[in-house]
Amino acid sequence: MTHSSAILLLPGTLVMTERIAHFIKDRALVIAVDGGIEHAKTLNMTPDLWIGDFDSSSRDDQTFYHSIPHIVHPREKSEVDTELAISEAIRRGFNSIIMLGGMGGRLDHQMALLMLPLQYLTTHFIYSDGIQFLETLTDVPHTFPAQKGDLISILPLQNLTGVTLAGTKWPLQDADLNAGFGLSISNEAEETAIEASCQAGRGWLYHAPPPKTVA
Repeated sequence: MTHSSAILLLPGTLVMTERIAHFIKDRALVIAVDGGIEHAKTLNMTPDLWIGDFDSSSRDDQTFYHSIPHIVHPREKSEVDTELAISEAIRRGFNSIIMLGGMGGRLDHQMALLMLPLQYLTTHFIYSDGIQFLETLTDVPHTFPAQKGDLISILPLQNLTGVTLAGTKWPLQDADLNAGFGLSISNEAEETAIEASCQAGRGWLYHAPPPKTVA
């Protein structure tokens, strides 16, 4: 799926891991979102595009990356910078978005990012700081690697139907999960491959190391 994905670099913590390196290697389009340009040097890459109102990027970065194509938006607007970057990626034909960084900071911004799958109903999302990973559930079963004891949660943004989760301590088969309930939080990986899918609804699959190792 990453071969047709656009990568968005968001402001905030980003840890370089093997999985992040895989995303970067297979990149098709990289968009820096305002202060997310800070990750370009760490990842040893030059973004294809830089979008935002440029209120969170440093003057040094603005000078160093002045040659990158810019799309500048006013600070007072109806969308957050990440929405504008997603819309630009979709306009260019991408229906899979990998958002790197963007965790922590203002809670209202964090919530806005977590709710994005409700706006872009046909877009697949991965959202990560390099340690914690969120991926939208779809009707196509997705298998990803895990270590025994890893934390696995499903966070419904809408009521989910036909949820299947395999390889965990508490597997699910054709289950219905309602938004606003904690039933599907804090599951554990029992196998080295986890498979998840849902028939209808929008929600996140969360994957992270065991809780004691999460900062």
